[in-house]
Amino acid sequence: MKSLFQYRFAFFYAMGLTVIFYLIIPVLRNSDSPAVRYMYDLFASRGPVPAFIVLIFFYVLMMVITARRREDYKNSLIIGLYAYTVFPIILGFMATVLGSASALGRYNQELLAAATDEDRAEALWHLIGGIGVATDTTLLGLLSACALIPVIFSLCVSRKEEEAESVSDSC
Repeated sequence: MKSLFQYRFAFFYAMGLTVIFYLIIPVLRNSDSPAVRYMYDLFASRGPVPAFIVLIFFYVLMMVITARRREDYKNSLIIGLYAYTVFPIILGFMATVLGSASALGRYNQELLAAATDEDRAEALWHLIGGIGVATDTTLLGLLSACALIPVIFSLCVSRKEEEAESVSDSC
């Protein structure tokens, strides 16, 4: 893991990019476009998990950029990058499970307190909304991983090309 330790400054760059990203996000709040407002809600209203996913996304991206610049294609680096790419997916699924459990618990309390059919319908809408928020977090984790995997794959291809060149040079 020595190879990964050499990339410690990538984390600080990723933190800076995450802060800049979250400074830009509030501008989206007043947009007329529903898609842009959804992006604001996805990143600003879902708790801390999206911020961690964004941080990990930028961290892996900065590590790949640094590896390309250094022409460092070691196995441990590539394995570490794949591990970091899977981490946002795991965070997204954990947030989905926690969010769904929270929504179900809240639904149970609201259902017990409901006196009319309208109250029960409102409790059901809260349940559906809570599960939707939880699913959005999983979607964010999956999208970040989908964006990073081709970048890391290109790093693997560069490594194989470098190995092929070194074999052909030695012959």
